[in-house]
Parts: sequence; C-alpha cells; structure tokens
Amino acid sequence: MTTTLLMSKSAIPVVPNTGDIRGFFNSDGIWCSEDEFGNVIVYANSLSVNPSKAGVVSAVTFTGNPKTASVTFTTPFVDNNYAVNITGVDNRNWTAESLTSSGFVINANANKDLISQVFWNATHSGS
Repeated sequence: MTTTLLMSKSAIPVVPNTGDIRGFFNSDGIWCSEDEFGNVIVYANSLSVNPSKAGVVSAVTFTGNPKTASVTFTTPFVDNNYAVNITGVDNRNWTAESLTSSGFVINANANKDLISQVFWNATHSGS
C-alpha cells in the first residue's frame, strides 16, 4: 500500500484519496495531519520556529566593566519570549540581558577577565 501526504496551506482541507494522509499548516508553524484511520495529530511550531538554540562564546569576546558579550542568533525567534541558561567555567553570577528576537547580552557581573568559554542555551516558550 502506497501512502501519499497531501499538504495544503489554506483553511480548506485537502480531500484525500483512500489510504492517503491529509495535512494542512499555517505560517506560524502550526500544522495538523490526519491519517488513514482518522487520527488527527497537531504539531505546534514544528515548521517555522526552532524551539531552542545553543552556542559558545569565547572568553576574549567579553569586554567592558562589567564584562559583557552579545549573542546574535543565526535564525531569530519569532519574539523575545524565551529563557536563557548560561554556564561558564569561570565562577560568575551570569545574567542574560536585553533579550530580543535576534539575540541577547551575557553579563558576567564582574570586571575580572575571563579565562574560558561560556556556554548558553535559549529555549522559546512557544507562546
């Protein structure tokens, strides 16, 4: 048995042939599909929004007093509704500041130079 996935970007569902799977989606990355048994599956943010991003910032990137570094996402989130986790080898009280859909600033909250890289992870809330 061959199964074909029919996708439509409209409010009008695609009428499938017997045994086919139908699906439709919108530009916000929310889509649903129906299998040949009538089961409906909804996927949120699976097409256009990457729900998490991660990276590493080198120690020499941090400048100023206190030491800060800007992080710019390769692909922005849809908004600034995300949480940031920062972990560094240096013992600092890390904070994320100035969150935008395109990135944020890591603040080391200390003036002393860093000796090692800083790891970060940003997770979008999905709302």
